[in-house]
Amino acid sequence: MKKTMNLQEMLTYDEGNGSLILNTAFANRIPRGIGEVEAYSGICGSYNDGIHQWATHNILSISESENAKYKGWTVAIDNGSEEIEYQMYIPKYILNVDIKNDWKFAKNLFNKHLRMVPKPKYEKS
Repeated sequence: MKKTMNLQEMLTYDEGNGSLILNTAFANRIPRGIGEVEAYSGICGSYNDGIHQWATHNILSISESENAKYKGWTVAIDNGSEEIEYQMYIPKYILNVDIKNDWKFAKNLFNKHLRMVPKPKYEKS
């Protein structure tokens, strides 16, 4: 592992760890009731194992997109009876922050700055 990484490099490195940074932030933003993370954590014995199991059972797909200013993800979640998509994004300048290989700092920084695109309250017909 490099001595110093930025957040983007840590996210790439974290893929070998089951994308725990991404999945933790997604789980913190998905409305409660869609596979409770706490229930998975209790069954698995640790929060990190619970996040991994929650993601395995509830995330159907993740697609990435980016522009000059933001990097985003569309996350398809299995809600039992239907598939729901959530869109989340983070400013690119945050991804370039030097985190000095501190995984906990990377997780907290990503979680703090990830935003969810609000869903419309009603559909226009």
